[in-house]
Order: sequence, then C-alpha cells, then structure tokens
Amino acid sequence: MVVIIYLVTKTNQAKGKTMSIYQKVAETIANHPACTYVRLDTNTRDNITCINLKSGDLVQIGTKAQSRFRMSSVVSYALKNGNCPIASHERAMKLGHPAYFITNSGTVLSSTPQEKVKIIILEDGEMIRFEGKIFTVHPDCNHNMKLVERKA
Repeated sequence: MVVIIYLVTKTNQAKGKTMSIYQKVAETIANHPACTYVRLDTNTRDNITCINLKSGDLVQIGTKAQSRFRMSSVVSYALKNGNCPIASHERAMKLGHPAYFITNSGTVLSSTPQEKVKIIILEDGEMIRFEGKIFTVHPDCNHNMKLVERKA
C-alpha cells in the first residue's frame, strides 16, 4: 500500500502535479534565519487524533531539546536513491530491520547560504501518522528516538 502511494506521488510530481499530506501549522514557536520551529495541527481520521508527518520531515522533541531527527522509511529511502521499493522492503523485513525509522540529523556550520528549514516540535509520546501507520515517538538509548507502532 505504501509503495503505491509513493509511486503515484512520484509520477504526479513528474507531471507537475503535487500530492500533499495535511500539515497545517497550528503555531509558530520561533522564527530564526536558518529555521522555523512549528507545532502542526492535529488531524482526526478513523477516530484517531494525531499529527501527520512525511518522509524527510525534521522533528524535535520538546522546545528545549538540542537534537533534531528526520523521519524516514525503507520505501522512501529506496525511491530517493533510485532503488526498487518493493525489493528494498522485502530485504529489510527478511533481515529483521525496521521498515520505519527516525534518525538523528546532524548540524553543520557553514558560510554557504542554505534553504530555510521547518522543524516540527513534537512531545514525547505524541501520536503521529507516518506513511499510513500510527506511531508514538519515544526516547531510545544514546539520546536517540524510536518509533513505536500503535497496535489496533
């Protein structure tokens, strides 16, 4: 199911059409030259209220945190790198790797101008919808974060 959504999205983007996921900014926490910190509006679907995130979104847990994390999945990574998403997903499952993950995003000081980024503020344990699945974000060892899938 996820693979089909990405293939349709990529096909429509190539034709100049865009598909989007509901991500309305509910509140701007801070606005700096390099980034904007925001809280997203929640969305209720199937009696579940959560925040919609997509692959590549930068998130930060709480307003005092220093670490930023990037949302990703095996399928989105495969598509970004020109690999077969179905084969990549099957290989990851066969090897026991998670299909969805959140990775630490490093920071670099540079004199080269960069595009301003949007950083989404989440609270520890907040429910998110990512690529059709519901997760909560929790602390993991070594100051990392992990996605815990919500069971029906």
